[in-house]
Amino acid sequence: MKFKDGKTIEQAADDVLRNYLIRCYAAVSKEYPPIAGMNPEDGVMQLFKLRNQGKIEITLQAVGDRIKCIIKAINYH
Repeated sequence: MKFKDGKTIEQAADDVLRNYLIRCYAAVSKEYPPIAGMNPEDGVMQLFKLRNQGKIEITLQAVGDRIKCIIKAINYH
């Protein structure tokens, strides 16, 4: 399925996630301290890079009336 702008559901979801991560960067950088010193756009690009490499997992979770970002390192043994 594609949207009117030609994006897939996955691309649209990535856009929503990217916007959330930038908008809530102060909280996100506390969840993943290695990006704390970066500007929001660069930090979010780094998170997406790590996610695409399979090194982290980014989850948004509803907690009451708020959304919490959870970033978990993926360890391969």
